[in-house]
Amino acid sequence: MRLLPLLLLALAVRAFDVVTEMRQGRYGEALQHIDEQLKEQPGNPHLWTLRGIALSNLKKADESLDSFEKALAISPKLLVALEGAAETAYSIRDKRASDWLDRVIALQPDNATAHAMAAALAVESKNCKSAADHFRRAKDAIAGSALALSQYGACLVEMNEPALAVPPLEKALLLKRNDAATAYNLALALQLSTQTDAAMAVLEKLPPDGDSLNLLGEIYAEKDKLPQAIATLRKATEIAPKDERNYIDLATLCIDHQSTDLGIEIATIGLKNIPNSARLYALRGAIYAQAGDSDAAAADFDKSSALEPDKLYGSVGVSLLLRESAKLPEAGAIIRKKLTSAPNDPILNYLMADILIREGAEPGRPEFREAVEFLNKSIKMKPDFVDAHAALSKLYMKSGKVIEAIAQTERTLELAPADHIALNQLTLAYRKLGRNEEAEHAAKRLRALLAEEEKQEVTRNRVRLRAADR
Repeated sequence: MRLLPLLLLALAVRAFDVVTEMRQGRYGEALQHIDEQLKEQPGNPHLWTLRGIALSNLKKADESLDSFEKALAISPKLLVALEGAAETAYSIRDKRASDWLDRVIALQPDNATAHAMAAALAVESKNCKSAADHFRRAKDAIAGSALALSQYGACLVEMNEPALAVPPLEKALLLKRNDAATAYNLALALQLSTQTDAAMAVLEKLPPDGDSLNLLGEIYAEKDKLPQAIATLRKATEIAPKDERNYIDLATLCIDHQSTDLGIEIATIGLKNIPNSARLYALRGAIYAQAGDSDAAAADFDKSSALEPDKLYGSVGVSLLLRESAKLPEAGAIIRKKLTSAPNDPILNYLMADILIREGAEPGRPEFREAVEFLNKSIKMKPDFVDAHAALSKLYMKSGKVIEAIAQTERTLELAPADHIALNQLTLAYRKLGRNEEAEHAAKRLRALLAEEEKQEVTRNRVRLRAADR
């Protein structure tokens, strides 16, 4: 606690002996004298504040916070009590810290220390927007803190402000030269702000790990240094074999340079290490489709689709039923019952069709025709129902109605251009009709979409954002 607030408290309660004891580090004696005065003045917020300060210095945080709360119950805007409560709560990450800091900032909008603490808490709660705003307003308070500057820069990168992130990250690295996380974030900020030479220089000095090698490989590729890019990404897959982006980047790089077989090989290696990667299955399916192997492409697309999370069923409360094949009949009975009272509900019609499909409806069977009818009705009631168009496209493909399947798939892509499952379907449909040029174009769209998705996810997940040490 700074000297001035202590003196102000002393003036308020005429307890200069207590302040002297605190300044000399005799907090136990100070606490005893404060308690004696509180017996006579239990409603004095300044005494309760002094008590909170003494207890905080005695490392009795919980008791300290109780005293600050008593002070604030009597005088809600007593700044010194709010500051003491906020600092103590922050030190033990008590959930009340944010509220007290907000109240301090409301009374003192330029309180840099409060902003710095609020920023650190926002980092820990993964709220970079709030953290960056507080860091900006705590500029003077964080000027000498490598950690705070590093966190500020990382948040700016995560908020897609890489050029603004470079100065605080450079300052952080000057304060702590061997901090690999800060150096990596600086390289990422430089690369995202098109300062690739500077980014490469930073990365080449870092100890190799999966993240830094992936970023370095991307920069080599940007600069048309193909051998270095491939070698770097291969090393990344060896160091981080469970990170799908390394396989995706490497396979995509191979395809872009007409090495289809190598792209398939890399995607296959990736799937051995990450067998449940929907994205890797989709990528390999796109490569197979481009190479003309429709059967292999279809198998990979089906696997990718099966691995995609299904988020629709919660809308009618049967999600748990539909996740277990043994309960599909029970789910079907529920949906059919709901359809009797709402026969034109598009979602219920879609769900009923999907249950029939999951139960194994095959062309020529009554349940297959029924599924088609449910989907057509769903689309009639809701023409922009993407999932219904996509499901109907699959049924048409399965029954050999390829032209109809293409029409439904193209409608799906009109409504959802980023639906990579629909692109899977369109690639296979064109290939089945012998329209190879259109199939190749669809496969390229799919690869570009996967690459863009991966790039966006990498930008979100690449940043190394660290919480403060307690």
